[in-house]
Amino acid sequence: MLDNQTVAKKGTHQELMAQAGTYRDFVRIREEVEGDFHNHKSSRTF
Repeated sequence: MLDNQTVAKKGTHQELMAQAGTYRDFVRIREEVEGDFHNHKSSRTF
């Protein structure tokens, strides 16, 4: 995980997700956005 162009944290996805911080926040926000996008797309009727 980079912060101001320096390595702030290192680890596997699971290790970084177990820690509070920017990486976990980013992943959770991305999952929410992708979930909203997929739910919206799949709920369309034709």
